[in-house]
Amino acid sequence: MNALILLGLLSLTEPARFLGDEGPNTFKVPKYLAKKFEFWKALYAKYKSTEFLLYDVQNQDVHYGTVDISDLQPVASESRAAARLRRDKKERRVQAAKEKLVPILRKLAARWGKGTAGLSGEERRVARAIAHVKDRRQIAEGATVRRIGGIGGIANRFQAGVERYSAYRPYVVAVLRQHKIPDEIEALTFTESLFSPTALSRSAAYGCWQFLKSTGKLFLQINELVDERRDPIVATHGAARMLAQNLGMLKNWPMALTGYNYGPYGLRRAADEIGSYNLGDILKKYRHKRFAFDGRNYYAGFLAALHTLRNWQRYFPDARLVAPLEFETVALKKAMTLKAAANRIGADVGDVARLNLALNASAMNGLSLPAGFWLRVPKGAAARARAIGTPVSESGTTDGPKKTFVHVVRPKESIYSIAMKYGVPPAVLRELNGVPEGTMLVVRQSIKVPAIDRRRNFTRLAIANLRLVEDRLAAPGEVPDGLANPAPRKGDGAEATPVSPAPDVATPERGGDAPSDDSSTTETATAPVAEPRATAEAHVEPTRAPAESPTPNGMTLWVRGLRALSPSRGRIRALPGESLVMIAKWSDASVKRLRQMNAGMRNGEIEGRVVRVELGTLAPQTFAERRLAFQKNRLASLASKSRISETITHTVIRNDHIDRLVPKRYRSRKDLVATFNPGMDIERLKIGEKLVIPIVAP
Repeated sequence: MNALILLGLLSLTEPARFLGDEGPNTFKVPKYLAKKFEFWKALYAKYKSTEFLLYDVQNQDVHYGTVDISDLQPVASESRAAARLRRDKKERRVQAAKEKLVPILRKLAARWGKGTAGLSGEERRVARAIAHVKDRRQIAEGATVRRIGGIGGIANRFQAGVERYSAYRPYVVAVLRQHKIPDEIEALTFTESLFSPTALSRSAAYGCWQFLKSTGKLFLQINELVDERRDPIVATHGAARMLAQNLGMLKNWPMALTGYNYGPYGLRRAADEIGSYNLGDILKKYRHKRFAFDGRNYYAGFLAALHTLRNWQRYFPDARLVAPLEFETVALKKAMTLKAAANRIGADVGDVARLNLALNASAMNGLSLPAGFWLRVPKGAAARARAIGTPVSESGTTDGPKKTFVHVVRPKESIYSIAMKYGVPPAVLRELNGVPEGTMLVVRQSIKVPAIDRRRNFTRLAIANLRLVEDRLAAPGEVPDGLANPAPRKGDGAEATPVSPAPDVATPERGGDAPSDDSSTTETATAPVAEPRATAEAHVEPTRAPAESPTPNGMTLWVRGLRALSPSRGRIRALPGESLVMIAKWSDASVKRLRQMNAGMRNGEIEGRVVRVELGTLAPQTFAERRLAFQKNRLASLASKSRISETITHTVIRNDHIDRLVPKRYRSRKDLVATFNPGMDIERLKIGEKLVIPIVAP
């Protein structure tokens, strides 16, 4: 590969700096991380996976040497028993090396400053390894097995990651710049997974950016057909949005990146506890059992990965880079299998599959891709691809004149379910297809769906400064401090209070951590909108004052509290998104037992149905807190996908019905109304009830 291609792949002219820019020293190694930085740089660039490094836990720049484990490497076809035996052998070998090292360190500490005369070869090697240490007590105190740590090198795996990354780097950097994230953040994929699209952690974090499933669903599509955590390009969109949230919450990049691992809410609690948002202060003063090795070393590991990546030619001179991927994207005109699409464009199905890493095994095994699905095809097949779909760009703009695609109706589908699937208001689908309200659809009927930019809606159109706060109910009639009484709005029983526009910078709630989730569902969160819009307070029910006063250019959303979500007489009414599996998890019961109690009720969406719940020794408040956490995360997810301009508090009057209110009187969706009013049966409204209606912008 010629030098021009190499420069184009991993050497930028002048890195662009955008969000959170602090000048040329933004990612400079601070003094308090110098030792940790050298430790991780050695792991990334010097020691291979066949070497197990022994070091001082308290002073990570003290490296005692390595243990050869080249004969104990993982084998792809080994059984679980063989893998367990191999790990046991490695642990015994490393333990023996630590025990052998202890007397040597004690001897060197006892004869400190007397030179190497009279020492054995092994003792001389250890003496050279600690020659830079100035304090004798540091060596003496470190002469215990507990103070000697061990970790495997990954230099050869880092090099393999650089080679993989060369195919995707132009796209990853372009996505980061689109979200105004500094180019240096690309190194985070190496800290997380060594840029492996199939990396799976012990906590079930997946993909290059290591999203947990719960967190990934807030930013990406994860369903039977696709898991966008595997797609390095699409997953970068989600990671960029989450990092922007962290930055807005934690004020600087060292904190934002550490929060990516430890969880932004946990790190904010740490900052509030010690009174500083400086990472150095937190590492020095904050102590918590969960803020251990990974969290305390994460930012140093990122800086070491950035240094190694930017100097890959020095550390990996024999690395074989590949040219960037070349492809075009089309929106399928009709549903078809991956094999059929590949045959229609004359491309190998394997080549198409490698361009669409997000596709699950079900899609590979014949599950049809729906109409409108964005399929990447080899660039040479782009002209023939027009036969199966409309060309689109990865940013979401369509190149062809066609503005709609066709959805073929499946059994049990309705206008409403199709609208929710594609993020289109049901009224728009009815008008576009001439389907009156209440009309049943026929299986295999063709329904036109607007080819809207679902990714742009997903990333930009959200509630302004949505704050999900702790909402335990207080005494009736108590009103939170700082909340103004809403001004009356014209119309029957409708009230709304506009506030000043929200800023453009995004900071929506992280619904879990990727990869170590220490977030709390009782914290606050914010999210962006595409343009300044009026927002409104949605005061659903009297509550006590939050820990943080609402900002003048934000919207405080009060969801119903624990009493509304606790089982009443052993029963609950299922809210949107809930299933038997979730209810069983919240109540510490089995799904089988729940089915028996509920006359064989099947799992899946059971919205509106009354479900019997058996708590046993579990406190109802604990059940309600778990349920509330799920509904809050779901609310944040729905809010991030919807373009909500304001909320209206509607007082129910005689003959009011949800179908008359939404979308006839108010421009909204029933699923949003149900989510903004948890615990309320919106299908059976009662006169005098306060109904919060989120208004979807046109």
